Amino acid sequence: MRERTVRFGKSAVLEGVLSEPTNQSVGAPAVLMLNPGILHRVGACRFHVHAARALAAAGATVLRFDFSGIGDSDSRKDSLSFEDAAALETREAMDYLAELR
Repeated sequence: MRERTVRFGKSAVLEGVLSEPTNQSVGAPAVLMLNPGILHRVGACRFHVHAARALAAAGATVLRFDFSGIGDSDSRKDSLSFEDAAALETREAMDYLAELR
């Protein structure tokens, strides 16, 4: 399993951690972990870290990221509500994963 930080997004610069299996297999799942509420990407009690690493060790590619203005992701420069921004940024994260895999 290997991990690296990534930056992506068109509406805001979002920061995340990509956990990947050592040996990628065709058709392996990709998992997107959304941060819970206003917590950053590690999750409560670092749950997302442990879960992402376990999933990557089992063969999945996992992206956990911070929504804009949370953790290491930049704040938005527009006036979108958190709900609208979160939906847009989730789509951008899905698109990023799709481009990778």
